[in-house]
Amino acid sequence: MPPKANWWKFFDKDLPNKTAACKIEGCLKPKITLSFSGRGGKKIGTTTATGHLKTRHPVEWKLYEENKQEGAAKAEEKKREAEAACEMESGVLRNDTRNRTGQQSFLQQMLPEVQPPASYWPEDDPRAIAGHKGVLSMIILDMQPFNLVRQRGFMMSNYLTTPSLKLHGPEWYADKLDKVYDNAVHDLQTKLYKDKPEHAWLVLDGWSATTTSYIGLEIFYISSSWRRVKLLLGCSPTKERHTGEELSKFIERATDFWNLRDKIAGVVSDTASNMTCMMGYLPGLSWVGCTNHLIQLVVNVCRNPCSLWYHGTCRTTS
Repeated sequence: MPPKANWWKFFDKDLPNKTAACKIEGCLKPKITLSFSGRGGKKIGTTTATGHLKTRHPVEWKLYEENKQEGAAKAEEKKREAEAACEMESGVLRNDTRNRTGQQSFLQQMLPEVQPPASYWPEDDPRAIAGHKGVLSMIILDMQPFNLVRQRGFMMSNYLTTPSLKLHGPEWYADKLDKVYDNAVHDLQTKLYKDKPEHAWLVLDGWSATTTSYIGLEIFYISSSWRRVKLLLGCSPTKERHTGEELSKFIERATDFWNLRDKIAGVVSDTASNMTCMMGYLPGLSWVGCTNHLIQLVVNVCRNPCSLWYHGTCRTTS
């Protein structure tokens, strides 16, 4: 892959031998060694060449830097001219919505018929509290990123429906999430303390998303008023492999945190080998395979009877 930087015009490259020779007249040490990197070693390193020019030919290096800056200035000017020719690019889409000024400019240009609010609700106003709670609920329940409040469609919706609500930055809502978690933990602890379950079962499942693995844990029990109770004890990302030993440690940590170690009678999970292996690390607990999972396995076999054959010509492809 030939190099594209302009300073290579000062060198004659000998790629097979990984060397280059300086073409500047009077160079006392014209030969340099080239380094390669990247996939397949096709990317030529620039450190040796630039270092040679800087130290041995400062005049040529200065000329190169000046030409580079001049070229960058021309490219930037050409870009500005192209943007000026496009009303949407220069007028609306290029507003930086990360700051308050850019947000207001964007909203006024997109919604010129809507008058901005005379004032915003104070932070302690019940309407502002409810509005921020709604934003945070949307982020949590819909699994939206915190920068939702910087997305243009969301800002327009808020501007049209609750213009007096002053949206904060993503960091502000991220800080509030800690309080939401603490409140949820407190409510769950209060519920468990009030019900005082004597016998409970856990339901465990683990799955992998594109970049992150998760483990979820629920608890089921019958309350003193003979009502069936289902509570989510946790759904945590994990970097550990979903081995039986690691899953058992997850259950032990969760039951210790919620003070339920001596209340658990058994565990329900799918019938994967790591789940059955997990029970070997949890003596004294019963285990039941998930009925829904077993039914799904039966349905799959009924749809593809050949899936039971591990040898021969008939194999499942679904």
